[in-house]
Amino acid sequence: MGLKRISESSVLFIIGATLVFVSFVLGIVGIATPVWTQSSTIKNGTSVEYHSGLWRVCSTIDRYHSMEETFCLSRIEASVEGWMQGVQTLEIVGLIFFVVGFVMTLALLLWSSNARLASANPWVLLVAGILLEVGVVIYVVKVDMNILGYSLYLTWVASNGVIVASIIIYCAERRNRRPTSTTVFYAPSSNTNPVQISQPM
Repeated sequence: MGLKRISESSVLFIIGATLVFVSFVLGIVGIATPVWTQSSTIKNGTSVEYHSGLWRVCSTIDRYHSMEETFCLSRIEASVEGWMQGVQTLEIVGLIFFVVGFVMTLALLLWSSNARLASANPWVLLVAGILLEVGVVIYVVKVDMNILGYSLYLTWVASNGVIVASIIIYCAERRNRRPTSTTVFYAPSSNTNPVQISQPM
């Protein structure tokens, strides 16, 4: 199967696909980086900065602005609360759906025009966005909103971006499925003029 020209796809689908790709990058960075929360404190001339993500908890100690040390602990090695395990599960499953949706979108953009693939694509992306969004909401409810970090915001933007993209791609797919009419000429049995009939394809 040869490559399709991107110009063969509808403008609406290209917009949705672009949003999928941008959201995918933001989601990967947000889930992987350990700055879902961040805070700092200064005591006796020593500055301590804390930041944590889904997988690691880190602290950076700066003693009198002369020596900086960073210590990180994997959440796998530490005891993790039940709600955090739930958030981790939601984000991982959501990311799996996102990867599948990303590949499907790329395939539809560059290679395939399969109707079943086109129909399933927006729903896979929608499920991915909802799972990521629910994980972010649970995390926000459980922690102090004043210490939220950039990793969480990137994941939140990604989840909303892929939900919007799924709606755009769904509309593009529905528009492509809309029947068009074609004109068919039937030869008459007698010497009369041909009969012209319009019927949907």
